[in-house]
Amino acid sequence: MKLTAVELPHVRADRSQALLVVLILADLVVVSPLAELGILNRALSDAMFILALIAGVGAVFSRLTLARLFVIVACGSILMRFATMWFGSREMLAIDAALTLTAESLLALVLLHHLFWAGGRVTMYRVIGAIAVYLLIGLVFAQVYRLLALLAARPFAIDGIAAGYDLVSPRLNYFSFVTLTSLGANDMLAVHPVGRALVVLEALVGILYPPVLIARLVALQLAAAPDPR
Repeated sequence: MKLTAVELPHVRADRSQALLVVLILADLVVVSPLAELGILNRALSDAMFILALIAGVGAVFSRLTLARLFVIVACGSILMRFATMWFGSREMLAIDAALTLTAESLLALVLLHHLFWAGGRVTMYRVIGAIAVYLLIGLVFAQVYRLLALLAARPFAIDGIAAGYDLVSPRLNYFSFVTLTSLGANDMLAVHPVGRALVVLEALVGILYPPVLIARLVALQLAAAPDPR
């Protein structure tokens, strides 16, 4: 069936949203672990991040100011990530982390707006959007931890030993997601007071997000259901 000019952008946004989830998961469970083992080049993980941001740009079919701001910040983040591949100074890494954090936060907020405040039935793509937001929350906290590792003196410990940024950085996504899901990372701990506070906050978000999400999706489905009378 041929799509109309009004429907086509929405379909493209839905497909980009699904691609975003696939890219994030591929980076988390395939590319990053293999890069840490030295089997793959770490530049591939950066490439996956860039592709995910591009998919994010395609997923934000919206006239929201937040969506437009995300596109601008995402472009800056992509350029900065390319720059850090060649000039990885500590200052540039901090700017890269800040831009990445901002871009991922804005994308999560735009998707949350469509998820919680837009009407309509609950579709497969709406569920995918909910998954994308959950994954983005984990990535946002990973960048916050990354900034802390760059700005503070050894705020994390690995196997009970305070570790510097180079050792901590490849494990931050892992640390963030085991915190978000309340699994707990016994091999890596936040020893800085700010880091411990962030861990508590992320764990609370991880606990509260699923029930709030389910309640909202059920409410949307009930509101969109036809009146039996």
